[in-house]
Amino acid sequence: MSDKIDAYAKSVDVYPLVKHYMDELSLFELFKKYVPKGDAELEPAEGLCILIVNILTANRPLYKVEEWLADYADEKGEAIEEAAKYNDDRLGRNCLDRLYKADRNSLMTEISIMAIKVHELITNILHNDTTSLTLRGAYDNSTTTDGIKPARGYNKDGHPDCKQIVFGLNVTEDGHVPISYMAYNGNTSDSDTHIPNWDKLRELLCKDDFIYVTDSKGADMENLAHIAGNKGKFISILPATRLEVKEFRNRLIRSKEIAWEEGLSIENSRKKGEFTNYHTFETKSREDYRIVWVHSDTKARQDAMLRQKKINTACQKLQTIANKLNRYQLKTREKIQQVVEKAIEGVKDYVAIQITEHTPQVKKPVGRGKAGPDTKFVDISQTNYELSWQRNASAIKEAACTDGVFPLISNCELTAKEVLQPTFRT
Repeated sequence: MSDKIDAYAKSVDVYPLVKHYMDELSLFELFKKYVPKGDAELEPAEGLCILIVNILTANRPLYKVEEWLADYADEKGEAIEEAAKYNDDRLGRNCLDRLYKADRNSLMTEISIMAIKVHELITNILHNDTTSLTLRGAYDNSTTTDGIKPARGYNKDGHPDCKQIVFGLNVTEDGHVPISYMAYNGNTSDSDTHIPNWDKLRELLCKDDFIYVTDSKGADMENLAHIAGNKGKFISILPATRLEVKEFRNRLIRSKEIAWEEGLSIENSRKKGEFTNYHTFETKSREDYRIVWVHSDTKARQDAMLRQKKINTACQKLQTIANKLNRYQLKTREKIQQVVEKAIEGVKDYVAIQITEHTPQVKKPVGRGKAGPDTKFVDISQTNYELSWQRNASAIKEAACTDGVFPLISNCELTAKEVLQPTFRT
């Protein structure tokens, strides 16, 4: 008889991979160093590591961690019967509260240094961006006097009625590894985050010649002057409100004699075989920084399609308004003008509007009842309005001259092609 082998398959999920990276960064030892146990029932380092695994693998709320762990821990960590000790009260009081009171700046610094060392990260180019962390609730007494304060601000989640905090993250160009973060009060403007963030990065990396890559909020001249004045390097998108942008766009409209240089050709990550071609041209800003103008053929097509879509949508709204004229709330020029301006918001340069007023004389019977042979009539004026519109072909043609063009501002000693390349990951 042949030997029978009993075999079974068991899924271990991604836990071994997560644990490997946590061990490489010595997270348990670092938590134990900075978040002492004291008289806590639960070792904070254990609880915090459990929370990290939960966030990365399941992302359950705090009160669900115990239930998740009971199903998840079999042969992977804690025995199932001990999962109950990781209840939300212990995780909150023994772990998160103690982490909040710990020296989190030093903890994060050590973790970042460990990541740089273990993975041999190149920190010559760093990318920064911010987002909104939307909060729901009053949060009247949610922080100490020196803590981050939830408040209403520009909410990137589209919830202006909710409080938020602003969260900024820095990642390396090499491997896109997060190495530091900063949190700010909810009403903090993005442009106000860059100086403290850059100073913190300089302190972390013990150098100031890394290239700091940001979106247009980082191109505030105070921010750029601070970085350049401290021997730092930057690449950012120049805001459309800058005079140099308006002047260059006018130059494109007046003449096509721009000596574009060949830049990069990048394959579309979603459509194999399709490439986006970039060309560059350089000028100087008022502060004598480099402006690298970039033309993208793919962006040019997208700009044209988006503009056409917006114009079509505006025309549909205008047709709806025209069908309702002289009725309901659309009986005065002021009200009609108000709804028309809202309908063409964003495309008013591309659609020419005309509101025509007609005031015919009409006869109205005097008195009540049905008009008869002896009824007297009086002449009255009745104002009616007519709405017409047409596409502004010349304005659309001018806009097409600038399709696909965007400006980068920098003080780096790189070629235009090298300045362009890091922006694909911003």
